Amino acid sequence: MSQQPSALELRSQALHLLDDAIQKPPAELKAEVDVAEQRIARLRDVLIDDLRAGSTPDTRAALDQVNVALTLVVGLEYPMGGLQRKMLEDARAVLDAVTLPPPR
Repeated sequence: MSQQPSALELRSQALHLLDDAIQKPPAELKAEVDVAEQRIARLRDVLIDDLRAGSTPDTRAALDQVNVALTLVVGLEYPMGGLQRKMLEDARAVLDAVTLPPPR
């Protein structure tokens, strides 16, 4: 069984994918946004597991921020005009500001 990526690795991967997506024309954003959404969702799941295991209040704060980023990325897929770059940039900024608790 392979080891799951850490919260820090997942955050880093998601930030890299969002950086790539921000630089691409709208027609090419879908694939990067989909993968970034998956990484952010996995990060959320890692933080939920940590919270259930009795982590610090920092975990709750990080989870709240990650949920905001995930909501922004998921919301990208539904606006009438296609993907909105501003929401992508906002999601990237929120995710970048997440202070992850130290690994258990």
